[in-house]
Amino acid sequence: MKIDVKVDLKAIEELEKKLGGTEGKAAVMRGLKAGAFLIQSTAQQSILAGGKTGKQYGKHRASAPGEAPASDTGTLVRGITARVGSEPLSYEVHSVADYAGFLEYGTSKMAARPYMQPAATKSADKIVKLVADELMK
Repeated sequence: MKIDVKVDLKAIEELEKKLGGTEGKAAVMRGLKAGAFLIQSTAQQSILAGGKTGKQYGKHRASAPGEAPASDTGTLVRGITARVGSEPLSYEVHSVADYAGFLEYGTSKMAARPYMQPAATKSADKIVKLVADELMK
């Protein structure tokens, strides 16, 4: 299971008309790229941060329901990447770990351990500023 967080702008067609050329679009893409990498690093940091309060399994302390997952092998953290999106003027942040979606959304037997959506929410205002700053250059 793969999960994606898309970073894009509303009213893309209207924005493209106002930007009018490749320079403005390139500025938006630079801002969105920086924003996507911000989401990526925020999600990774939430996984790597200590202070998890779930059960102890040998040397591994699991996360509790609602907390970002605890890192065990590092596969989840390494699998989070940002790339140009499939929609115009967009970037995507995704995790390729097979179990990424199960952690983010939970299952019938396990409560969610969200890390991507909280990272996107936490980064939203900064992304708007990153895009605006690039357009002002």
